[in-house]
Amino acid sequence: MNLKAAGALRAVLFIFASVCAWYSGYLLAQLVPEVPLSSAIYSIRSIGERPILKAPAPKRQKCDHWSPCPPNTYAYRLLSGGGRDKYAKICFEDELLKEDAKKTIEALGSKEIRNMRFRSSWVFLTAKGFELPAGIEREKINHSDAAKNRYPGWPAEIQIDGCVPKELS
Repeated sequence: MNLKAAGALRAVLFIFASVCAWYSGYLLAQLVPEVPLSSAIYSIRSIGERPILKAPAPKRQKCDHWSPCPPNTYAYRLLSGGGRDKYAKICFEDELLKEDAKKTIEALGSKEIRNMRFRSSWVFLTAKGFELPAGIEREKINHSDAAKNRYPGWPAEIQIDGCVPKELS
């Protein structure tokens, strides 16, 4: 091959390589976002990292139930309290109620209110003006017993919760 042909071939290859390099740079520039280069490098570096999955916060239900009550029912939760830091709570449809008159509670149907002793845990569910369905737990009592107490001098907290139908048949 003569020198002129070899030089021309080198020039064509040089121009072709230059065009290919320019086009590759152009494509790379299109792929890089218009944000600072440091954040683009961080994005490339974080590709291999494991994603952080977060569970959504649970939706709050009435009276702090785990799942919502069915339609046409009322939510309730009765907590007896336990120890010095857990106070008794009565929740009905997200309303907290307080009542401590033993005669009134006995008139509503409690069979255990007169059996309560010092530091007994007790919960009671009733309805006024209609009868509760038969399958609903209505009353629990837990007396303080030094051998069984969960907290020093206090019995464990007890609770009754569930859903009461709005319209009873």
